[in-house]
Amino acid sequence: MEASPREVLTALELLGKEIAQRFGWTQVLALGVPEMARALEAEGHTLVPVERWKDARVVALGNDPAFDYAKLKAASRAVASGAGFITVNLDPRLPLEHGEFDPGAGALAEAIAVASGVRPIVVGKPSPSIFRSAIERLGCRPEEAAMIGDSLRSDIRGGLDAGMVTVWVAPPLVKPDPGIRPHLRVASLHELLEGLDADLPASASAGA
Repeated sequence: MEASPREVLTALELLGKEIAQRFGWTQVLALGVPEMARALEAEGHTLVPVERWKDARVVALGNDPAFDYAKLKAASRAVASGAGFITVNLDPRLPLEHGEFDPGAGALAEAIAVASGVRPIVVGKPSPSIFRSAIERLGCRPEEAAMIGDSLRSDIRGGLDAGMVTVWVAPPLVKPDPGIRPHLRVASLHELLEGLDADLPASASAGA
């Protein structure tokens, strides 16, 4: 899919602004990919290394493939000592092909939350702020936009709360959650695209 930079919105774009609104421009222990660190610095925050966790006023968490015990210890100690705790999302898993997955930011956030005794602020899905920002950028009403995603807890729940049409992309063997009912379920994005061309595939099921 071709998209211009303006047509792409990520939680990283909102993270630095959310921290500034809640805590001011401050010292941040950032656990995530390099792009997250650069986004926080561009917003005016100062990054602190893991070994200087006592200087952190906020712990910011994203998907971090290099997450280890040292980072868990530093982050949980900082949060337990009073630092703010904010994460880009609460997705426990990042789905991969063939039913495999990687642990997501939500799994890491849960470890820090359990160790520190503090629940995180969520800036990305399913938080309303990222959906409102996306709808404003699209320039349409919520019911004129569709949330297409593979996570019931973040993508679909957030889209439903925002008043959007929701499409859950899930292989047939993935079990639904009776408490979260998308408008449509498809097995793949290819199936969705075929359905858009042919007015929805027969195999797509309303709800879950």
